[in-house]
Amino acid sequence: MVNQVVNSDFSNGSTGWTLTGNVGVNPSRENLQFSAGNSPVTGVASQTIAVVPDEDYDFSFEYGRLGAFGTSGIYEITYVDDMGATQLLSTGAFANGTGGGAADTPFPTQSIEIPDDVTEVTITFIDTTANTNSRDLVIDDVVLDGPTPPPICFGRDTLIETEAGLQPVWKLSQGIRVNRIDGQPVRLRGIFSRTVRTSAQQEDRRLCPVVILKGALGGGLPRSDLRLSRQHRVLVSSPICKRIFAVPEVLVPAIRLTALPGVYVEDSCDCIEYFHLLFDRHEIIHAAGVPSESLLLGPQALKALPKEAREEISNIFPEIAAPGFRPTPHSPLADTGPDVKELIARHLKNDKPIYYG
Repeated sequence: MVNQVVNSDFSNGSTGWTLTGNVGVNPSRENLQFSAGNSPVTGVASQTIAVVPDEDYDFSFEYGRLGAFGTSGIYEITYVDDMGATQLLSTGAFANGTGGGAADTPFPTQSIEIPDDVTEVTITFIDTTANTNSRDLVIDDVVLDGPTPPPICFGRDTLIETEAGLQPVWKLSQGIRVNRIDGQPVRLRGIFSRTVRTSAQQEDRRLCPVVILKGALGGGLPRSDLRLSRQHRVLVSSPICKRIFAVPEVLVPAIRLTALPGVYVEDSCDCIEYFHLLFDRHEIIHAAGVPSESLLLGPQALKALPKEAREEISNIFPEIAAPGFRPTPHSPLADTGPDVKELIARHLKNDKPIYYG
């Protein structure tokens, strides 16, 4: 179990948080302070976090007040459903707490059950204090404890299409030019690897790779057996996709393709080495001929990388530390939900490849 909240103790200012209205980080106390200086009660603080569907998480935080009088607030944990509507997972009210400006009153730990089609939740704190006459609400040590979403990466022997021809991913190096989906070469900004031993896979089956056998996706793709991490997305582009999603293409995690013959989770896998490819932006490249995504930067994606890789990426792309930073995907993401199941089922029923015009 790992705390999935970025900058949970506000030691890095507001990094990872979206703040609106009268709320900010008190730098001397390193906590979140609402309505400082008798300003109007309008503060809202939120953070969107990647989660693992159908898993349980523990949520907690500490609160308090600055000033002699009582304060109050509410928290909400929400997600957006397939229809674009915001749904409430958990909410609670809290009031008063210890004084002196420290957030030392613990809110009782809440168990949060993530629905089986949800991959992101948003934690929101809202100031509801009656007035701001010498009373400021403070929040600190926000925790959403649970499993980290698996990394998005290629297996060691994946053949990547580069300007110089096909090369196994383990032979690539920073600066090499990789062909993106439109045929134009783009410079590789970083390559990072992670070895997952057999024991780790046995302890957490989500670390086992998805195997896509040669030709399993139709149209001769992939051109050789392909191993991807479960959440690594491939591009589905077809008239079927257009009818279901109203867009011609979406990115679907490899684990969602296991409904197709020849696509399965390799539960008895030996130690596997995963590789992450990073470009200036989220790209679609060819892996064994299959249009597949590069690393999509974001706070939760960074958590799945080794510390050295996180530090290097932060040096290359300092903007990821900006409050409220959200990466822009190449194509719409279709991670979960009944529409994804229907998309794959209809390709299977009609014997259509997942990538065709």
